[in-house]
Amino acid sequence: MLAAVPSPQKLQLKRKEATKSSEQEPRSSLVKIKDLDIVYESSAGLLKRSSFTAVSAAKFEIATGKIIGLVGESGTGKTSLGRALLKATPFQTGSIIY
Repeated sequence: MLAAVPSPQKLQLKRKEATKSSEQEPRSSLVKIKDLDIVYESSAGLLKRSSFTAVSAAKFEIATGKIIGLVGESGTGKTSLGRALLKATPFQTGSIIY
């Protein structure tokens, strides 16, 4: 049963091989967000119009094969940003490149 347990030397070799292969492969992006603004418009009557900026100038990139977490306080635009990534919420300015 102990034969199935890898030795530290074998683990180091595997790490070196993985590092070499990842250095050789160019990383592509799964998605890029550039200067994204999401603004919600509301009207309280005929003359009253107001807007609320949920996301302002968001900018980040998610590399292929990576996992990220989006954290923040309540009302900071996390859901709005996720919905924009899914094309369920329109955005005013910026770009999302898939």
